[in-house]
Amino acid sequence: MNTLRRWLLRLGEFFGRERREQDLAAEMESHLQLHIDENLRAGMSAEEARRLALIKLGGVEQTKEMLRERRGLPMLEVLLQDLRFGMRMLRKNSGFTSVAVLTLALGIAANTAIFTALTPFSCARGQLKDLTAWPPSFTSLRENAAADFRIRLHLLSRP
Repeated sequence: MNTLRRWLLRLGEFFGRERREQDLAAEMESHLQLHIDENLRAGMSAEEARRLALIKLGGVEQTKEMLRERRGLPMLEVLLQDLRFGMRMLRKNSGFTSVAVLTLALGIAANTAIFTALTPFSCARGQLKDLTAWPPSFTSLRENAAADFRIRLHLLSRP
């Protein structure tokens, strides 16, 4: 149940992203301010206290990026970014898009036509086995396998 909850929370990161970004920025700012206040109480100047607090946090933006990667589904986010980029490029190059779509359509249509025309010739009719005697014994399984091999060999040798 814990794993399911974790995945649902990660999936929920796609919705309400702006609010979560604001919350993250506020939280990082509060942590930074806590470190600054701690350094000021230690007797440092304001600039030095801020600089050391930033060093102690390890960079605010890097920390935000690390947290973003942990809480969402990075692979899905990258996939969506790539799809958006691909759609932008297809809209930008309409000539390439039309040639690519026509090529795919012709390829799919040709495959469908060829397999539809050849299916009746490639399938042997009446070769279905009786599956009422299930499970077979090991001896009958070996006999059935040998008979099945002979049938398939005969079908392959047909002109």
